[in-house]
Amino acid sequence: MNDMTALFEMEIPGTVSAAADLFEQLRRLLHARLAGSAPSELAFAMEIVAREAIQNALDYGCGRDSAKTIRFSVRERGRSFLMVVSDDGPGFDTVRTIARELGSGLGISGNGIRIISGYTDRFEYVDGGRTLIAVFFLKGGIHADVDFKRKLESEI
Repeated sequence: MNDMTALFEMEIPGTVSAAADLFEQLRRLLHARLAGSAPSELAFAMEIVAREAIQNALDYGCGRDSAKTIRFSVRERGRSFLMVVSDDGPGFDTVRTIARELGSGLGISGNGIRIISGYTDRFEYVDGGRTLIAVFFLKGGIHADVDFKRKLESEI
């Protein structure tokens, strides 16, 4: 991720206690980093997406197995933030799952992708669903003419 500044990187075992520690550290970092320069809504959005993605990695990717690893990072470039969450799990059929979750009504479960979609400016699953790439822009940022997938694949 050549021209991006790493703000936060952490690898944790697939346990609830390790995830709780990651959430607390991330919350402090986001509120400190974004204070005064970005709306609190951005910190909230990044935190809720991180929580959803890591909870999915815990439950489905790692099966709460401490021998498996969840990798998490947040990087910054200009007015954009890139969050990457990956795990050692089996992955999932991203096309079918996204179509099902975004095309269905609200239910008790199965709203994770709807949450991620609603709080990110862009998101994509790669590596067979084992890695989530989420992008957040400071409002007024430069979304436009970047070939998102090509750029991210060259940086990961």
